[in-house]
Amino acid sequence: MWERTIATSRRELASGGCLPKAWYRRWVRAAERERARAADAPKERLIDCALDEVANRGLQNLTLKAVAIRAGCAHSLIAHHFNSKEGLLEACAERWRREITVQVTGVLAAFNAPSDPFVGAHDALSLAFDVTRERQSLMRVLMRSVIYQEGLTERVLDTTEPVLENFTHILAGRFGLEERRCRAVVHHAGILVTRLALAADSELARLYPHADDDVWGVSKAEAIESVLTLLRAGSRRTDGTS
Repeated sequence: MWERTIATSRRELASGGCLPKAWYRRWVRAAERERARAADAPKERLIDCALDEVANRGLQNLTLKAVAIRAGCAHSLIAHHFNSKEGLLEACAERWRREITVQVTGVLAAFNAPSDPFVGAHDALSLAFDVTRERQSLMRVLMRSVIYQEGLTERVLDTTEPVLENFTHILAGRFGLEERRCRAVVHHAGILVTRLALAADSELARLYPHADDDVWGVSKAEAIESVLTLLRAGSRRTDGTS
């Protein structure tokens, strides 16, 4: 679209027309942004496919051929964008860090928004469950990295460990709990988020037979309540109440 507009504008300017040059420059910048997005599209698609391959088959079984087949492109396109398998893995690690950072920022914002810390914890957990469910491949990369100690382990842990510590400090501050107890709550929540997010719908249906048509909603609600129960118990101990 922009290319045609720019060509028309050039003809208008060449013929001495009264088209403002500021408009022309604005359209040129818009066309450059559009071209950049178009150029990045296949690259981002390849990163998506590589993450899916790592999540499903593991890093040791990752091949550029498998990524190309999954992406429906030529092997040469991967070499064009990333030069090598190592370059592709570095791009995957950077994507993983970027997306996790965005998700964590959203969860923290949801947690800090309400004045009631329990309402904030509920909203933050609900968002964490939903975004993790939507991006299962990211969690599968995390689990394979931790369990199998594959090549992305160091990069993944460099991102997740500070996040867990940050959540621990925030919980301790908002609920007035010992950091030891908050760390246990954070790990419990992390296990639940990971377990449910990676579970198949059929598995959730077996675990929650009373859920009817909203298996995900019911399983998420019960998991969130279990975390809030731990926080309430810790708060009562801190207040000296039974």
